Amino acid sequence: MIDQDDHSSMQRLAELILATQDDLGEEYAKPQQYWDELAKGRRVERDDAILLALSPLNQARFHFAEFKERQRFYSEVANLNNQPRMKAAAGSVGSSMSFEPMASFELKIEPSGRESWLILLAVKEVEKFPRGAILSLKDEDGRLWASGEPDSDGWIMREWRYDGDPRRYTKRLAIFVDDVPVTP
Repeated sequence: MIDQDDHSSMQRLAELILATQDDLGEEYAKPQQYWDELAKGRRVERDDAILLALSPLNQARFHFAEFKERQRFYSEVANLNNQPRMKAAAGSVGSSMSFEPMASFELKIEPSGRESWLILLAVKEVEKFPRGAILSLKDEDGRLWASGEPDSDGWIMREWRYDGDPRRYTKRLAIFVDDVPVTP
């Protein structure tokens, strides 16, 4: 998993390197529709990676396709008035929370030792989640519970970094995708 600071640093470095590169020409450029399909979640194959590495035109088209896919995702989820709903986790002292009516996210809070807790945030339909997007969970006091790019199964796992039981702070939680709120 890549945290947001590492992701931003790597992206800036890649942009700097690619900004000084000459393009290979139109014969190596794939049409925008090709990159649109790739941005919808299709796995980046070796040939795609080569085309992206060697052609700024392909890179620009792919970045534009990713931008459009993120905008689609934001408009789909941001207006659903998602509200957190807490439920007891079966057979556990932990807790589970879904965000309704959108069932795309789930939060689990599990004990991890005597006085520590694990925060598990899941994207249930990871194939619909924008590639490279950063998922964050914050409470009303500004505490950052978890942040990062979900793994291939859709999970972000972080240790609770604050004092006390995190279940005390679940009244007002908000999920953000690339700092865009998707819950009220």
